[in-house]
Amino acid sequence: KVAIAGKGPDLEKISALILQNDLSENIALLGYIPDSDLEGFFNRGKVFIVTSESEGFPRTILQAGACGAAIVSSNVGDIGAIVENGFNGLLVDDYTDVHRFAECVLSLLNDDVMRDRLATNIRHTVLSQYGTSSGSEVWSRIIQFTSTSR
Repeated sequence: KVAIAGKGPDLEKISALILQNDLSENIALLGYIPDSDLEGFFNRGKVFIVTSESEGFPRTILQAGACGAAIVSSNVGDIGAIVENGFNGLLVDDYTDVHRFAECVLSLLNDDVMRDRLATNIRHTVLSQYGTSSGSEVWSRIIQFTSTSR
């Protein structure tokens, strides 16, 4: 089963492809998911996929990783600062390489040990480097630096 969240410009095209290929039983278009429902959404999935052409620092990868989903993502923007290929996720260098995305997803769905290892590692990465306590530590250092440099 695949769940697609969001309401991007390709939603109608994706919906038509799902109907055309008789995939309604396998693919659910969920539309926009409010922040209050995201944790439940991420907790229900095994693999979280980002196929973006460009990204900054995607919060969705942090959210999915914190919930223990294995990550497959295009290697664009700052995603490489979060996801290390083969350690805590799988990166696809060419965001248009549909076959590579499919290979990555299938390998994770067919290899529970690898999927669990990547999911555990991304969760650890997110909680240790991007959690609220690490943010507090950064702000503490900034405030200390600012107050001592006056």
